[in-house]
Amino acid sequence: MDDKREMGRRDVEKRWRDPRAIRHAATYDGAVIGIAAVAVAVFLAAGASSVAIAALIPGV
Repeated sequence: MDDKREMGRRDVEKRWRDPRAIRHAATYDGAVIGIAAVAVAVFLAAGASSVAIAALIPGV
């Protein structure tokens, strides 16, 4: 059973040494944060009273 746990740990270590994988993860995170920021800006620009726009923020 310890072998499976070690195998999984080694797999994660391998992935995060791959610059391409890190770049893709960072791009994804940046895109999600950017979309959420735009949704918040639209919500605030609309006077912070629209329930429909407010629902978009956690939907991102």
